[in-house]
Amino acid sequence: MNCLSVAIQAGGGSKRMGVNKALMSFLGEPLITRISRLLSPVSDDLFIITQETEAYQHLGLRTISDEVPNMGAIGGLLTAMAQARCDYVAVVACDMPFVSPGILKHCLEILVDNNADVAIPLTMEGYEPLHAVYRKATCLPAIREAMAAGKKRLISWFSDVKVMGITEDRLSILDPDQLAFINTNTIDDFLQAVEIAKQHPEMLPPNFD
Repeated sequence: MNCLSVAIQAGGGSKRMGVNKALMSFLGEPLITRISRLLSPVSDDLFIITQETEAYQHLGLRTISDEVPNMGAIGGLLTAMAQARCDYVAVVACDMPFVSPGILKHCLEILVDNNADVAIPLTMEGYEPLHAVYRKATCLPAIREAMAAGKKRLISWFSDVKVMGITEDRLSILDPDQLAFINTNTIDDFLQAVEIAKQHPEMLPPNFD
């Protein structure tokens, strides 16, 4: 079986939320606890990338600061590749309460079977780079080169590697309710996501009352 590291990016400023959204209570547990719980079954190496390492010590996971500070999401992606203990690395955002282990498992299979470097969901909105799987050996140098050239877009280096897009027809099987890519940037987003979760009993935390 292929070893998979999973990096949860919790480095954003949560400016639109006003508070640290990763630590907000989502149905009785911090959002980042929910995400780590959902992803731990598919991960051999689960860790958090954050500038606030002390805030996440209670989770018992590795917490790592950005290798290159103040570079935004691409800086987090670089850190994920550099710090991963496995050859394959999934990177997810801390504000996606319906993150899909099934999609990540499928991405890993597609990446390995096709000898690709990136396996990534591709929707009508475009690529979902914070819900994708990467090959460390090829992606790490490509990201370093992009950053050295002043590129900050998360996908600015894709032309230098082999990318496999997971199209919507396949995603509709893995995520029939189309929830996986919902993020919670605002209080309204967060409250709406809570209500969605309540409508899906399988998405409730263990022992939820």
